[in-house]
Amino acid sequence: MTTWRIRLSYQAQRDIQEVLARTYDQFGDKKYDEYRELIRLALMDIASNPYHPRTRQRPEIHASARTCHLTRSGKRARHFILFRVMDNHTVEIGRLLYDAMEISCHLPNGYQP
Repeated sequence: MTTWRIRLSYQAQRDIQEVLARTYDQFGDKKYDEYRELIRLALMDIASNPYHPRTRQRPEIHASARTCHLTRSGKRARHFILFRVMDNHTVEIGRLLYDAMEISCHLPNGYQP
């Protein structure tokens, strides 16, 4: 099985840091650790197969856009990873977004129609 290389955009790195900081401030150590693990698991799913059943194609966002929600069995989450598959077994992680956001207002560079 080939693992895909993950490339985090600057915006995605910032999103992850901000979400984890907010989670820690509002909910404490335990929820911070749980949310960090949900992000890690989603990134692992994408790295193992960006077409994994947990991901969805999102042509309404961009022709190559896909998303992977962080929610797992028994673990609720309100964020999803926006990404696209690039050449040479590389996946570009564009953003980590709150699922109630107006996505079109928060698209990373290169995802605009």
